[in-house]
Amino acid sequence: MNTTERAATEETSTEGRGDVESVTPTQPAANENTPLLSGGSNAVADGERPPVAKPARLLYLDHIRGLLMILQSIDHSRLFLSRIDIKHEEWWEMPDYHGSLYHWFVRFLTAICAPGFMMTMGSSILLFTMSRYKLGWHWSAILKHFLTRAIVLIIVNSIMYPSWMLVTTVLFALGFDMFLGSCVVAFESLTSERLASYLSRTRPAQDAYKMAVSVSIAAYGISAAAITSLASFYTPSVEHANDETNWLWRLLFLPHLPPKDGWLYSMYPPIPWFGMVLWGIALQRAVSVFKLKPRDVGIVNAALAVVMWIIFIPIRLNEGYGNINPGELHPSPRHSFINFFNLTKYPPSVAYTTCTLGIVHALCALFILAEIRLKDTIWASDRNPLVVFGRSAFFFYVLHFYVYRGFRQVLSLVGVISGGSEWQDQEYNLPDPWYWLSWVVGLVVLYFACERYGRFKAGTSPDSLWRLF
Repeated sequence: MNTTERAATEETSTEGRGDVESVTPTQPAANENTPLLSGGSNAVADGERPPVAKPARLLYLDHIRGLLMILQSIDHSRLFLSRIDIKHEEWWEMPDYHGSLYHWFVRFLTAICAPGFMMTMGSSILLFTMSRYKLGWHWSAILKHFLTRAIVLIIVNSIMYPSWMLVTTVLFALGFDMFLGSCVVAFESLTSERLASYLSRTRPAQDAYKMAVSVSIAAYGISAAAITSLASFYTPSVEHANDETNWLWRLLFLPHLPPKDGWLYSMYPPIPWFGMVLWGIALQRAVSVFKLKPRDVGIVNAALAVVMWIIFIPIRLNEGYGNINPGELHPSPRHSFINFFNLTKYPPSVAYTTCTLGIVHALCALFILAEIRLKDTIWASDRNPLVVFGRSAFFFYVLHFYVYRGFRQVLSLVGVISGGSEWQDQEYNLPDPWYWLSWVVGLVVLYFACERYGRFKAGTSPDSLWRLF
């Protein structure tokens, strides 16, 4: 069986990574036409330890996650080691690249990372749930698993950003959205089961189930679009950047300036990103239910890439709805190539979401094609850096901050960087091409660390907390 067809699981992590686990031959498997999580005779009772499974993988998801990890490391290593100082694309302040295509491209390379992690995490939630159903896990065990992972992500978020205030980063958003996504899958699965039972009164059970799940897939897509559009409605104009707002609103919906006092600095409120998670669930639900072959999955991703950009381009040209505070760009998006792609990320605008997800879908299509054509080459090998990074993405994410910050400490001690060890001031950092050389050296260090950690993780029990990394 081709790896893309496996009913495997992806253990989601910081940016949606995971170990894939499939049903062992000795375990009872669910009928593929059975509703996703209907209770079966093999269901595990509350309080019992659920059976675990042997690892398998969806290779193209490893590749896409590995690439996203490499790209996001540019953005973070740049803060520690590069003189390229670029602001974030926030609703109250957009970066000005002063006509530099080079600086714009360095930042734009990383634009797809958060959407890519969110979308693939949605796929992972669905795949993990499918696998655990086949193993007979009870719903309480599945939701407990996702809750544990969410708590781990939020705790690591706090450890990595120690402060007297709560700082919400992408880890917080991923943890919150992971558990919320699992709850949505639970509700949808039970609802689909009921609808399929009702429809089976007048049509064959298999047709009734596919019809019921098709309704669910449409609901996922509509919900994803609705949630994605919300931020473009409720985000205020720049004049309100310093307004006091309810803490719950800031925590869940609207990023804001670092507070002069208070206990919350919300960088990644999870709700605006949740539509991407639902989109990933919808896509994987369709692939699994309709048993799409790898080539068909690639075609679907290529088609979705085109559709996303068909939506993106007119929205961007219109400069109205879907573009959060486009007036902050000078010149406007219509009159500058750089500004056309200078998109509001915090919170994600419709233009940003459709542009970046279009690129992610195109990359998925490319990696699926590569998986088909290069399945017996180094491309599919466990030694491929994309595979190594993709299978230990959470570990990579946490470690790369310390690797590149450690580089800065060493370079400061030997006098190569004269500004001291404080990374906030980039004026004294490395010039090109020395920064890029240090970035590559960091990736080499991370490769061997992730490869070693991957082997260690594989030797732990399948339900070990180490596997969450």
